Amino acid sequence: MIAKRVIEEVEAAGIQALRSFDLDVVRSSNKGYCCPIHKNVVCTCQLVILLIMQKERGFLAMTLEGSDQQTWIYIDSDQGGTEEQVDPSLTIALTHAFFSKEIY
Repeated sequence: MIAKRVIEEVEAAGIQALRSFDLDVVRSSNKGYCCPIHKNVVCTCQLVILLIMQKERGFLAMTLEGSDQQTWIYIDSDQGGTEEQVDPSLTIALTHAFFSKEIY
């Protein structure tokens, strides 16, 4: 899961990131947790929801969902903002988080 790396890159760009939900916290605090996908086998599912606060432009909700070494990323900008209003430094920070810096 790359949530930690996303948070680090976003904050390095001067944009605040807040982890609003983390499945690991729920799973570790509830002994009766049973994964609907893996049942009682070791669960590799991950779900983290981040709120990315942009300077004077509101916020984006980013959902990072992973399982079995795959990650899906969903960005919801339906919080009163439009795609054109996304801070360019956020796009750069996310590119750094998702792709190795050695590529550049």
